[in-house]
Amino acid sequence: MLATRSLTEEQVTAGMMVTLPSETSKGLSKTEIDEVKLLVHLSKEAGDTAGKAMMACAEHLSAVKKIVKKKGWTALCDSGALGMGSKQAQMLALCQERLFATGLVPSNAVANVSVTTLYLMASADDKKKSEMVAAMVEAGGNGFTEKEARTIKNKGKNLKKMVKMENADIAKTVKAKAEDMSKAEVVAALVKAEQGSHEYKMNYGQYKIYSKLLIDALKKAKVAVPELPDAIEMEAA
Repeated sequence: MLATRSLTEEQVTAGMMVTLPSETSKGLSKTEIDEVKLLVHLSKEAGDTAGKAMMACAEHLSAVKKIVKKKGWTALCDSGALGMGSKQAQMLALCQERLFATGLVPSNAVANVSVTTLYLMASADDKKKSEMVAAMVEAGGNGFTEKEARTIKNKGKNLKKMVKMENADIAKTVKAKAEDMSKAEVVAALVKAEQGSHEYKMNYGQYKIYSKLLIDALKKAKVAVPELPDAIEMEAA
């Protein structure tokens, strides 16, 4: 049985407050159940201590980085004198500067995630960083994985890249097509494009790009650009 004389009254009380899954308690005596509860509490307490130690380590590394700076800092990390890998030391220092210093990260959550995950959080913009911290806290003892951090950090990035590529391709095609159009054809195409833009409320899609290039073509040819309501009436006519 676990010796309790070395434990504080607060630790014992907190241990008895732990709730175990029914399957875990199944077949155990009351003494065994109490011992498991106490051990669960002590493991959580140790995890919190580990998290605090990790944050303290990051704080010390960041302080060193500010003193030695640039090449001196890199040389120190590479030397092995810090008792850890160069990459880990640099990531932890950044975590202190951009993540732990915010005061938003609870120490008990730090013990449940990897240094790489913490680095991904620290290197994200403020909005995504807040989202990651919230997800990490919500995950609790289940931990917050590197994959989950990357998913939040990269959210929207692929979409922006795709839209940018598509827009460039559309612009190139439309420009070549508009050069072969007569003024009447340009006006008709503009009307259609504006109607499509209005109907689908597309700010950065095909219709808007098409409209912009066609308007430019009209202005270059010194042709009056029709307003949207007039354009709709013109096509209807």
